[in-house]
Amino acid sequence: MTTPTKVAAPVAGMPVEIAQQRLAGAEQAEEEARLACAELRERVLNGEDITARQLAEAGEVLSRAELGTEATGIALAGAQKRARAERLAQLKATALTDTGDADEVTALIAQIEESVARVIAICATRRGAIQRTMRALRTEGVPQLDVFGKVRTDAQGRTSTPYTEVSSEHGGMGWKEASMGGDDRIFINDRMIEGVHPGVIVAAAIERACKRSEMSTRSLAPLVSVDRPAERVTSDLAGWAAGTFRSEDNDNG
Repeated sequence: MTTPTKVAAPVAGMPVEIAQQRLAGAEQAEEEARLACAELRERVLNGEDITARQLAEAGEVLSRAELGTEATGIALAGAQKRARAERLAQLKATALTDTGDADEVTALIAQIEESVARVIAICATRRGAIQRTMRALRTEGVPQLDVFGKVRTDAQGRTSTPYTEVSSEHGGMGWKEASMGGDDRIFINDRMIEGVHPGVIVAAAIERACKRSEMSTRSLAPLVSVDRPAERVTSDLAGWAAGTFRSEDNDNG
């Protein structure tokens, strides 16, 4: 008669892999015990002298093997339940971490708010400075710049010689009212200074951020729409800023 394989008893809290290995061993031991009982039964039917004790011992071994399989199955189920709970706990922690931190988002919104407010203030100050300078230039008798050399007639019928380029006669300054070709603007030496819409800067920042993140600005719709980003601002920010605002390179004041 084949001696059934001995299997280590299940231990509470064992890992899933160990429990699976022990279950496989327990099932093998149970199968061997079952085969041993069947072998004894067959020998009895064939007339061999098999004692009651042998039959009882084989039956006991089978019962213990069946209980071992059941116990190991229960241990495996417990190990799988614990492993699942650990995976869900890790999934929860990861989800909470990866879905954003309230303090970080609040700080980012405050930074964006501050930056946009500053852009609006800079553009408003710029526009106000242009208009004040234009009024002061008129007061000083500086004529409006007319690059086309057109002779102008005012409401009183007085004509004025066209002022076609900035000259030292007027301190290297000039001005031009808003027209179809642009906003109010002033001229200082070889620089033209006109109003900048804050939306141009904000749109450029959004466009550049989306490009950096490898996504389209359309993904921000419908809450944010960037229909006409300034190409020069987005492609050559440093060059645009240096040519539009005061810097060491263009401050000829």
